[in-house]
Amino acid sequence: METDIEKYSKSGSIILAGDLNSRTGTKQPDFIEGDNRNGVNQIFNNFDPDINVPVRYSMDETISSRGKYLNDICIETGLKNLNGRTTGDSIGQLTCYTPNGCSVVDYFIVSENLLSKVCFFKVHNLLGDLSDHCQISVLLNIQCKIKGDTCQTQMSLKSYKW
Repeated sequence: METDIEKYSKSGSIILAGDLNSRTGTKQPDFIEGDNRNGVNQIFNNFDPDINVPVRYSMDETISSRGKYLNDICIETGLKNLNGRTTGDSIGQLTCYTPNGCSVVDYFIVSENLLSKVCFFKVHNLLGDLSDHCQISVLLNIQCKIKGDTCQTQMSLKSYKW
């Protein structure tokens, strides 16, 4: 996943979405706390500190080994987890309901530059006849070019690459 993130980040912003089979909890941050440019030596001209991101909440406090790894990837790549820190899901709603218990394993994780474009992130109600996972969605406010004209619009993702 890290290799793909690095590869595709050269072409644009990154969005990771879906069942990542990772429980990230909230005890381990997914960004560097207190990261800023104050006191950074001129040697580190390429240093980009994390923006001031809101605290992330989750109804699932468990962190699995894959969740720790996912949090580490977010730190290393500057990606930000929308679950539990975005309008529409300020409490980190559960996304998976199985006989073994409930958890948060379905995520929208975006490049830091997309955070200001996120209007809301939503965990939908469980449709147990279809899946043991809740649908998740995000609304982005983006600029797009249509036949040479620039327009301001809001749109949901309609396609994605696996």
